[in-house]
Amino acid sequence: LDSAGQKTQFLALGLAPERAHLLTLEDRTAIEALMPSDQPNAWKRLDVSVLQYGILDHVFGIEFRVVVLPHPLGPQLAPDPDIRARAFPRQP
Repeated sequence: LDSAGQKTQFLALGLAPERAHLLTLEDRTAIEALMPSDQPNAWKRLDVSVLQYGILDHVFGIEFRVVVLPHPLGPQLAPDPDIRARAFPRQP
């Protein structure tokens, strides 16, 4: 754990009964090749991005999908898609 501040590491539980595994990213470029190319380098260095594209998607086959659900308090409280246009009107 001495190098924990220098490498991306994850503590994995449940891979084997009564065991914990410390997963260490050895080849960042290989993981970044699995990520969307239009994302900035800072985004690709985020632990959550490495987890999503390097472990969840690539190893376990869990894909990321955006799901839009109805607002639980009704449509009157759902985010208004036109609010940005009204808050920041274009100047003539």
